Amino acid sequence: MPHPIRRPRRVVAMLLLGACAAAVPSVHAGETRTWTDKTGKFRIEAEFVGEEDGVVTLRKEDGDEIEVPLDKLSSADKRAVSEAKAAAEENPFASKAKEKDPFASKKKPAADPGKGRAKGGTATAKQRAAADDGDGDAPAKPVEVTVDWSAAELVASGNDGEWRVEAGTAPETVAKPRTVAIPGKSNFFEGMVPLAVSGDGTKVAVGYLLGEPKPDGTCRVVVADLASGKATPVAVTSGQVAPFALHDDGAHMLARREEFGFGNHDRLEVWKVAGGKVRKLRSFIPYPQAGGASRDIGWARFLDGESFATAGNGELAVWRFPELEPVCRLPVSGVPALSPDRRFIAFCDAGGVGLFDVAAREVVARRAVPAGLFNPQLAFSPSGKRLACIAQQKLLVWDVATGDVLQEMDVPTIHIFTGIAFPDEDWVLGGNQYLIGVESGILLWTYSGQQQVTTAGPWTVFGTVDGEKSGALIPMKIPHPAATALLAKAATDPNLFVLREGTRVRVDVERIPDATARARAAEALGERLRTIGCTADPAGSIVLSASVSGPVKKTLSLRNAGDYDVQEWVTALEFVHDGKPVWRTQSSNVPGGPVIFFNLDEGENIGSWLAKREKPDYALFERVELPRFLQRPSAGGAAGGSLTLGTSQVTASGLR
Repeated sequence: MPHPIRRPRRVVAMLLLGACAAAVPSVHAGETRTWTDKTGKFRIEAEFVGEEDGVVTLRKEDGDEIEVPLDKLSSADKRAVSEAKAAAEENPFASKAKEKDPFASKKKPAADPGKGRAKGGTATAKQRAAADDGDGDAPAKPVEVTVDWSAAELVASGNDGEWRVEAGTAPETVAKPRTVAIPGKSNFFEGMVPLAVSGDGTKVAVGYLLGEPKPDGTCRVVVADLASGKATPVAVTSGQVAPFALHDDGAHMLARREEFGFGNHDRLEVWKVAGGKVRKLRSFIPYPQAGGASRDIGWARFLDGESFATAGNGELAVWRFPELEPVCRLPVSGVPALSPDRRFIAFCDAGGVGLFDVAAREVVARRAVPAGLFNPQLAFSPSGKRLACIAQQKLLVWDVATGDVLQEMDVPTIHIFTGIAFPDEDWVLGGNQYLIGVESGILLWTYSGQQQVTTAGPWTVFGTVDGEKSGALIPMKIPHPAATALLAKAATDPNLFVLREGTRVRVDVERIPDATARARAAEALGERLRTIGCTADPAGSIVLSASVSGPVKKTLSLRNAGDYDVQEWVTALEFVHDGKPVWRTQSSNVPGGPVIFFNLDEGENIGSWLAKREKPDYALFERVELPRFLQRPSAGGAAGGSLTLGTSQVTASGLR
């Protein structure tokens, strides 16, 4: 199948004119001047945007962009833009009932994605222009697009094997991004939606949703430029639909339906936000036949100017833009991640983690995951050389070049499963607020108070609003100086940790009823302690306590399969210091979660599969990944019960 061809980069002309009959000032992009057509009848005040293929793009004060053929401009304007190209076009000022203003905003019909496509499957220039449908004065009703999956290639997920990938070079980003002032709330009940950052990391779309007026609701949007520190005027539109993925041009975006409930995040719309207005260009539901949560789109990113990717209905899909045609699809689970150079999409599936090559449209690496992962969420490091995954309370980190596991740890003491970012090669941000060491496993810092978080290269961008007063997008590098200073202190201060390399640990297995299982658990836990550089010792300063409770009757309700009565056993393990638990993990013999996988042998059914597992999960004591560090709970004054060394409050004026 042909690959998308990148759109040629627009060249913006900056001309210094030589001697001529009349002096003509130089014209630069972004400069406002009076433009005149060749008859002298029509004039317009506008900024020069650029010239390409004999077409001049101008931007009016209201943000509306118009395209004027170069040969329809006055001689002075031609000299101010470029040397005229020979063009034989119809004279727009031919005698008619009414002369046509060449500077009028043009309404264009929606492109037919199946007609006039250029070689290689990319959209023609006319089709791309047709995507900016709208009258410029009011939001246009989006054109409904019916998705045709019949031509989309089904990509094989690949086999586990040798993993050798060239990680690539991280692209340049904004050298010193600026804090951008953004609006505060318009209403107490208004909320900021997740930030959408452009693929080049220079712009961020900020959306605010409000349920009023009912039943439609309202969305407000601004686009922040991290290089200039400025934001566009506030654009307001009706509906519970908000920015979800931002195009590199900083104007076009994918917006997602954001109504409450499973199946109510199923619609995507193509928007153009400019001049304080939202133009709704197209609308589509990728999986209209799916039911419930399977309809929802959980992730989307622009891959370049002419393609984007989505994840939903258990599939990763690549699409043409603006045609909204699916090119290929691949079975996945959870939330994928796009590499900084946009060469790879990392994904998880039922049994592994892999890399999808965007240009080749194939899986180039795949490896089985060390343990089953529920709702995995992935993120690349700023260099693209490391890949992190958070699944429930488990954190894994891989080397992208080799597929080797750099970190596998449980973090049951804090809620890390609500989001992931990878702001630094050595630190993962779990739950959008907890900073965790990739190799050390140290729970270093808690950042709280922000409404949303994203990353732009090595910069973490916190989005926060101070009620109805003001808001800000604050780019910074984390760990910030105070966190690194405390980390340096922690390396030499033994009082900050209750568990670290060299700690002697008392193993308590008395709450395991079965004597044989007790002995095996004590031996297994002693071995697990040795893997983190600790020693089992009856006089240890911290206790590693194992327990088994049950059985307790429980009813497991399965959609389309009925109810099953089972006997549940809970196997647990916790570190206790000064009589207080500081870390805990547990396992049940009864499967849980919204999705349950049953691998049935021949002649087996769900009932017999469950009955066979009605016993404690003693294997937990042999496979558990123990933390390498545990902070003293009072050491950092951590809020919310977290065990990080320190905390900071993110406000519109910075960190506190």
